[in-house]
Amino acid sequence: MNVKTAVNTIASYLIENNRTITFAESATAGLLASTFTDFPGVSACFKGSIVSYSDEVKAELLNIDKAIIDEYSAVSIKVCDLMVKNVAKMFNADYAISVTGYAGPTGGSKSDPIGTVYIGIKTPSNTLVLRKYYPDMNRNEIRMNVVIDAFSYLAENL
Repeated sequence: MNVKTAVNTIASYLIENNRTITFAESATAGLLASTFTDFPGVSACFKGSIVSYSDEVKAELLNIDKAIIDEYSAVSIKVCDLMVKNVAKMFNADYAISVTGYAGPTGGSKSDPIGTVYIGIKTPSNTLVLRKYYPDMNRNEIRMNVVIDAFSYLAENL
């Protein structure tokens, strides 16, 4: 599914069903919000977004305990799960997406190399964190693929 179709599907569904959405972004640095707001009329369903690029912002704005970030890493299933749950609660949104990962060219670890990204999806009935790996891509390609995958997954599972 291309990103335009996915965003159109999500926005139309949310507007028609009087539902709302929010984002907590790290690796995508606002690209989810920017892409979503390209769709006319999303002010009826989009509550806002937090770009939580630093660990400090994840801790202070998204209320993620610094000890959890230190133990699991900011790029982890645990932190991504807390990002999506906490941003949904903060904005009182029905749906939420969170993203944290290593877009490069530096960073990463042996278990989570550059190109590893966690995508959190929260719906009214479920929360899921996907681990995606985008090898051999540059920073912008990784970020754009994350946006496509996050919106496509949510659109297919509304």
